[in-house]
Amino acid sequence: MKLQFRKRIFRLLVFLFLVNLGQAQQGVIGTVEVEGNKTADKNLIVSISGLQTGTSIDYEAIQNAIHAIYGLRLFSDIQILGEEAQNKINLIIKVAEYPRIREVVIEGNKKIGQDDIRGALTVKEGELASPAQVQNGLNQILDLYRQKKYPLAEVESEPVPDPSGDLVLKYKIKEGPKVKLKSVLITGNRAFSQSKLKGQLKLKIDNFEQKFEEGKQKLIDFYKDHGYADATIAAESVWYSPDRKFMQVWLAVNEGVQYKFGNVTIEGEKLFSEPALLSRIKFKPGEIFSQKKLEESEQALSEMYFDEGHIYLQVKEQTKTENQKINVHLTLIEGVAAHVNLVSIEGNSKTKERVIRRELFLKPGDLFRRSVLMRSIRNVMVLNYFSNVTPNYEVLENGDVNLTLKVEEKPTGQISFGAGYSERDKLVGTIALGIPNLFGNGQSASINWDFGKKRNSFDISYTDPWFRDTPTTVGLDLYSLDQRYYSYYTEKRQGLGLRAGKRLSWPDNFFRILGRYRIERLAYHDISEGYAFLKQRNRRPVTSASDFTVLRDSRDLAQFATKGGVLSFNSELAGGFLGGDWNYVKEVVELRKYTTLIWKMVLYSKAKIGIIDSWKKNFEDNIPYNERFFPGGIDPDGMIRGYPDGRVAPRLPVLTSDGRTVLAYVGGRAVLTYNLELQFPIAEQQIYGILFADAGNSWLSGKAMHPLDFNGGLYKSLGFGLRMMVPMLGMIGFDYGYGIDYKEGNKGRIHFQFGQQF
Repeated sequence: MKLQFRKRIFRLLVFLFLVNLGQAQQGVIGTVEVEGNKTADKNLIVSISGLQTGTSIDYEAIQNAIHAIYGLRLFSDIQILGEEAQNKINLIIKVAEYPRIREVVIEGNKKIGQDDIRGALTVKEGELASPAQVQNGLNQILDLYRQKKYPLAEVESEPVPDPSGDLVLKYKIKEGPKVKLKSVLITGNRAFSQSKLKGQLKLKIDNFEQKFEEGKQKLIDFYKDHGYADATIAAESVWYSPDRKFMQVWLAVNEGVQYKFGNVTIEGEKLFSEPALLSRIKFKPGEIFSQKKLEESEQALSEMYFDEGHIYLQVKEQTKTENQKINVHLTLIEGVAAHVNLVSIEGNSKTKERVIRRELFLKPGDLFRRSVLMRSIRNVMVLNYFSNVTPNYEVLENGDVNLTLKVEEKPTGQISFGAGYSERDKLVGTIALGIPNLFGNGQSASINWDFGKKRNSFDISYTDPWFRDTPTTVGLDLYSLDQRYYSYYTEKRQGLGLRAGKRLSWPDNFFRILGRYRIERLAYHDISEGYAFLKQRNRRPVTSASDFTVLRDSRDLAQFATKGGVLSFNSELAGGFLGGDWNYVKEVVELRKYTTLIWKMVLYSKAKIGIIDSWKKNFEDNIPYNERFFPGGIDPDGMIRGYPDGRVAPRLPVLTSDGRTVLAYVGGRAVLTYNLELQFPIAEQQIYGILFADAGNSWLSGKAMHPLDFNGGLYKSLGFGLRMMVPMLGMIGFDYGYGIDYKEGNKGRIHFQFGQQF
């Protein structure tokens, strides 16, 4: 007997039983027993039924019990029998379990393999053969065939009972031919061409039924967004060729007339004035009517109210046509303002709750403002401790809300091993211990060791972003670097840095200020003849410097941001009253912007300009060589991919000891770089592709800088790349750049970083 038929018989029996029971008098439950269960736990059945010894029993209790047990989806038949004993009613819950699936058999498939079909099925051996489960399997096979362009495929399910009480579940498939979409014909169109309308339909043979319905809706939406508010699909037909291998589609459209927007009126407004509301309308009278603009206007009005806590606002739209114009009248029912009653946080198994709460601008007692909620979520996401933050709220009787933020934590506190390669440093190994959320308190600590033939470095860093539970950042850095720059020289630096910063509320709360003091020893050795001028500075001079940064960071995400930007100004002073052997001022301005384009593509643009100078007359003796600007490749001084790292810099002739003249890189006192990237996800928050264009240069003075001289003054490049987030390693990046203006060898160049975030 088919399971579907048995289910209908069961429902009829339950209905008759409940009617009879409903006529009985109310009693008290004595005992509750279960019969017929083979694998289902007795205590589970009793518990889910809600029938407990000593409680009263009536028609509603029995009805609720049967519904609850049936909701387990384990039984094909449920009966509750009762007998009176000692002024109580002893109950017996009789159940019949669905048979278990001993084997799933697939028959009739030729074009699609067994492995592919079984991979699409969620029905597995050993599971209960409920009607819903059997039907799910049938639908999954049909969906697979539709995806593979077999829209005429048919599937039947046949449960075959087994002597053991289990069953063999057979799916019998009639594949039919593979179908191609031969033609799409649209008639009745006058305003738009066939190709334009077909572009809205976007029909494909795979999953045709779903895409056909979606396509028709997109077609009508397209008409309504271009003024044809009365457009309809008057008729449609889908037919196949005699051999059923080709499909043809016909649609007849009724366009109607093209309308324009007429007058817009608003009533019911109390919180805002009518002019303020009308300023949010996305269209003007006389423009071609657009349903999309009308909906966007209503959404803009809603957001105004949501930002004032009026989350129950209702916008009722009335339209009236007159002389091919559509007059719009909006009635606003403002409702009461909602306040936040309670803020709960879930999912933070490691991060302490106060670390999250201190990032929230929305607190109990505040108006439930949408913009403040979104800003709070952004603050939590930028911590980079969480992969997702999901808000939810419960409406209370008085209209206020209880807000819940559910966070999903990222793995933190890990040892990573990696390697990086650059043209300058060659292959460099990395061992790092990074703890971005130390003990769940929000502090970060790291130890990094880079080792290779050309570069060896070791650094320790600690940061507390909320010192003494105030929005004040403090930090400490210890570092040592021994690095060979090509074949020119080896630079050795050792230093200590102290950092402090504070969040600001003015000009807005995206701003912060940062200060740092560092003291550093610098030495050069293994110096080639072309860089003999560095020997004069090989007395281990000391840099004593302090810098001040103003930063505005409005990105929505710390990694792979989709909107917002970063604006920073950094000014560094060395020497003077700070002491040390160098005397200079260095200033750098950097602007980064993220703009979401179509789909999930993001346009990332960056501009960087820097100047370094000394108030003392002797420039060479007061500005350290390593503080000058050496852009090119993926150098931190300025990224211009397609060129060697650090080599887009001024060169001057230098006389060697044997009387030869060579060109040496002396570094720039001014730098300017532009970067433009089109970023698109391959796997969101994991793998991204990029297309990029870079331009930049460095000069011996700021006066020589020409920001818009793309015809010789700036070095340009084009290329593509890939970004991947890998657990335990961090960001892996690959870029191929083509140096348009490079004239000293191959213009194409690969830039690769591994185990570093950039």
